[in-house]
Amino acid sequence: MAPILSEIEAIISDFRLFFEDGSSPARIPLSISLEWCSPKIRVLVDILVEYRSPTFQGIVFVEQRQIATCLAQLLPCIPQIKDFILCAELIGQGNSDDGLAKGMGLKDQHDAVKLFRNKKINLRESVLHHLSV
Repeated sequence: MAPILSEIEAIISDFRLFFEDGSSPARIPLSISLEWCSPKIRVLVDILVEYRSPTFQGIVFVEQRQIATCLAQLLPCIPQIKDFILCAELIGQGNSDDGLAKGMGLKDQHDAVKLFRNKKINLRESVLHHLSV
């Protein structure tokens, strides 16, 4: 096998979780340095560290579904907060205009709320929709 093909196969193997169809979304199996993150993520992490407590619970409102999903996977991989942040996204039902971002099913929404209410997770990323008049 050509060396380049071996390298490609190794990369695909390392990121197989991203391509498998499962009942739950794949979690990023990485440690993500804040240096790789945007200034907004850095500020969010600073705020979460500042308000860290044994009883901490919070909701991060975002405008786009994919941002809620990405944050729910990204935040637990940041070393500064990974030991105390347990999070999940909560997004509405329905489809986006571009067909890329699908909504959550009602059961998954209820599960996320229940986990938050029972303090199994302490941070939720929810989509805040703006109403146009």
